[in-house]
Amino acid sequence: MYKGKRKYIEIWQKVEIAEFYIQHQNEMSMRDVAAKFHVNSFSSISEWVNKLDELKKSVKSDKKLKLESFTQFPELEKELVHWFTAIREQGIQVLRSTIEEKAKSLAAEMGLARFGCGDKWWQGFRTRNNLSFRKINASSIKPIEKEAELVRQYLDDFSVIASSIRSI
Repeated sequence: MYKGKRKYIEIWQKVEIAEFYIQHQNEMSMRDVAAKFHVNSFSSISEWVNKLDELKKSVKSDKKLKLESFTQFPELEKELVHWFTAIREQGIQVLRSTIEEKAKSLAAEMGLARFGCGDKWWQGFRTRNNLSFRKINASSIKPIEKEAELVRQYLDDFSVIASSIRSI
């Protein structure tokens, strides 16, 4: 059994875990499945298996709700997400205020006079585009080409020095 920190499991994840258990119940115990998916209690999996039909219906209705969650400004949000992704790939942390400023400038460029960056839009924007604003750590930053070239040059120089020391 998994002894880690409790976490919220989405309905679609419960369906996937229950279906996985049903497919592999001859090979794996419920405890093994609970450990594999980091579920704190194997009895939860039993409950999900018993309520699988209800969970599947909930997933379908949840998808309908997400489809109904629309934006009045799809082109603006598409551009904004593209900009956000490009900035994050460079390893730069983006704040809400920065995104709102960029959204306002894009709206002005596109001539969208009715656009506003309120809390309701902000929450919808994050949900619709599945954006995360967690702090960036060093392991998630892609290496910058210039820095990569410096590392290559250093390694080449090091190998030359090491070979000259061996010849002494």
